Amino acid sequence: MPRPSVDFIEQRPAAGDPRDMAQSIHELSQYPIHRAYRDVKTKSAAYTLDPELDRVILASGNTTITLPDAANADFVEYTVVKTDAGGTTVTVDTIAGNINGAASVGITTQYQSITVASDGSNYFRTDINA
Repeated sequence: MPRPSVDFIEQRPAAGDPRDMAQSIHELSQYPIHRAYRDVKTKSAAYTLDPELDRVILASGNTTITLPDAANADFVEYTVVKTDAGGTTVTVDTIAGNINGAASVGITTQYQSITVASDGSNYFRTDINA
């Protein structure tokens, strides 16, 4: 005897049906969020973050990492980490807006990082390495 189907897509519940929540969860699970929300890239030259894909940048050397326009970065955190031990500076800059009131922030110590979030106009540090 064949087993009953458990495919949520074939058995769509009617509105108000208790299975409606299960359907919604199943549909949301189909989105490829595993990479899009914490994409990590390594950079040693000037780079402007992609607001849709980039989240963590491992930077080295005397370079500038530019954050997207703060107006387009609601509900997103970006992190930049300096990875090299040399006497270099990784500068975190913005296309538009400030970071805690400053035009840019310099990172000079190996493994020091900056994590920022936007309020729609400017970026604010949300890390403890302020």
